[in-house]
Formats: sequence, structure tokens, C-alpha cells
Amino acid sequence: MLEGLVKLATLWELRRSPGGGCGPRAGLVVRFVRCLWSYRVEWAALWLVYWFLVAVNVVMGPDRGGWFVNAVVVFVLAFGSARRRVRAVFTRSRLRRRFARAVRSTGCPGSTDAVPRPGRIRAVPAGQVMRVRLSAGWHVGDLEKRADAIAAFLGVREVRVTRDRANAGAAEVTVVRRDPLSGGKPMPWPWLGKVRTSLWDAIPVGMGEDGNPIEISMPERNIVLGGEPGGGKSAALSQLVAAAALDPYAHLTLFDGKLVELAVWRGCADHFVGPNFPQAIEVLKELRADMEDRYLY
Repeated sequence: MLEGLVKLATLWELRRSPGGGCGPRAGLVVRFVRCLWSYRVEWAALWLVYWFLVAVNVVMGPDRGGWFVNAVVVFVLAFGSARRRVRAVFTRSRLRRRFARAVRSTGCPGSTDAVPRPGRIRAVPAGQVMRVRLSAGWHVGDLEKRADAIAAFLGVREVRVTRDRANAGAAEVTVVRRDPLSGGKPMPWPWLGKVRTSLWDAIPVGMGEDGNPIEISMPERNIVLGGEPGGGKSAALSQLVAAAALDPYAHLTLFDGKLVELAVWRGCADHFVGPNFPQAIEVLKELRADMEDRYLY
């Protein structure tokens, strides 16, 4: 009678022998199966193509089938969207394979030879973001320490590891291949063509290091913009003021001691205060009285 349940190690979590690594025969089997599994997308594609050709030959005959297959190949090669999708599938498969090799080359902690398993991959302007499932004996810190070595193995600019807040056994790995913030044409503000906005909506203000847009939500928030001269403070502030100016329910009160950054929005403001301290104090008193009335209401 069994006293308890025993969980058997998977192929990816075989225990090392005391001398390091598993036995010679078991090691060869593990490497062979891992190699086959790492090319599973390519094997599946080859299997599908083979049976597709067999089916076309059976249904349409050798002559018509040949013409049909040629037409499919021309379609894939001629249309950019189809070609990009096919290439993306094999690119993701190659990235998973190379990532596993890169991590294994840095050494595995604990008593297993398992490495984090890459899963879903999505493309971003900076490269790819890959969700990684950590194996037994690993934690996110282990992966973070190996980020530079993994980047060198992959031949990319940088590898960033982000902890999953909801699951300590998972992480997001960003493979940075290019810098979306350097070079290229200036990006227009996404709300540039809007006639009307709402400050209840998130306001686009820029682009992050991964190339994805960054938005700021205004309700129940105070925002402080800081940075070195020429860092883009005025441009960021103008986007927020523009969003408020296009909101029919928003009332603008602007204080601009230099009469530079906010002067262009003077016509949209209920109050515009320059380097005039008495006027600034009076406007602040009005704002305070309005705030107290709202609280009372």
C-alpha cells in the first residue's frame, strides 16, 4: 500500500548524477528528444505540407495538382502579409530554440538540468516579448542575472526580464533588437486630428523603450513633469493641455511665469496668469473657493 504520491521527473527535469549531468546513455536520449522537440514547428509544417501534396494529388490529379500547388506558392511569395506571417511563425520557433540554448549555456541552478520554457511570443517595435515559464529550481532573479549572457548569445542589443506580479513562476522576457527611440521620423500625436476629447480617457503622451505607446490617466491624479533642459517637458505638458482644451467639460487655468510654454493656449483658458503675483493670488483664491463649493456640494 502506497504511503504517498510520488511525482516523477519529466524529461526536462532529469536529476543530475553525483558527478554532474545525467548518465551518458540517458544524456544522449535527453539531447536527442530535446532536439526533436525544439524543431516541432518545422516538423509539423513539413508533415502538413506532405499530406497537403498527397491530398491535392489524390483529389485533382498530378497535372492540376501541380498547377494548384504552384499557385499557392506564388500567392505566399507575392503577398507581403502572407509571407510575413509564415516567416513570423518560423522566427518565433527559432527564438524559442536559441533562447533555451542560451539559458542552458549559462548553467542551471539546483539539482535538475531544466531551463525556463519559452511560450507565447508577440512582436513589439523593439523586438519580441516572450512569456517564460520557470522550471524547478529557478526564480526570476536567476534569469535576470543571466540577461547579459543571454543577449550576447542571441546577438541582440539587450534582454530585459520582468517579473509576473501574479505568478512567481513566470516572467516576461523582452528581446530588444532595435532602439525605437533613436532615429526615424518624428511621430505625430495620436490625438492630433481629434475635434473633441474627454479627460476621462487615457491620454497618449509618448512611446516606451519597447516601442509601445505610453498613456496617462488624469482622473484622481496629480502629475509632476520633470527632466533636464531639452528633455521634452514642454512637449509632454502641451499634450496634456491640448487634451484638456479639446474637452468641452474642462476649464483651463494656466500659470506661465515665462510666457513661453503655455502662451499658445492662452485663447483656450478661462484664466491665464503670467509673471503677475497679485493676479496669481487672486486666481488661486477663486480656484480654492470653487474647490470648497464642490466639496460642499
